[in-house]
Amino acid sequence: MTYFVIIAFLSLIGFAVTYYMYETTRVHKKMSCPLGHDCMKVVESKYGRLFFVRNEVWGIAVYLTVFFGSILAEVTTGDPSYFFQLIVILAIIPAAVMSLMLTFIQFAVLKKYCFWCMVANIINFVIFILVM
Repeated sequence: MTYFVIIAFLSLIGFAVTYYMYETTRVHKKMSCPLGHDCMKVVESKYGRLFFVRNEVWGIAVYLTVFFGSILAEVTTGDPSYFFQLIVILAIIPAAVMSLMLTFIQFAVLKKYCFWCMVANIINFVIFILVM
C-alpha cells in the first residue's frame, strides 16, 4: 500500500465535505457549522465563484479526479502509473494554490470563517504535501 491509497481516502473525505456544501447551497439551506460560525457568509460571498462556477463544484471535480487518478496510479505499473500520478499532481497543485488564496481571503478580507471550507483546504494541503 502506497501513499496513493491515503490520497484516495483523503479525496473521498474532501468530496463528502464539498458535496455537502454544494447540496446545502443548492437547496438554499443554512450550513451547520460545528464551531458556530456563519459558513454561508463565506460560501455566498463574491469569492465563492471562480469563472462563474461555484467553488464547491470545482472542489468536487478536483476530488473526483484525485480519487480516480490515485486509485489508478495504485493499481497500475510502469508508464500508466506515472501518467495517473501526473494527473493527480496536475489536479492538486491549482487546488492547493486556490485553497491558500481562499484561506487568506477568509481571514484577511472577509474576516468570516467557514469550518467546512477550512476542512477542504486542509485536505488539499495534505494531499499536496503527499504528492510532492
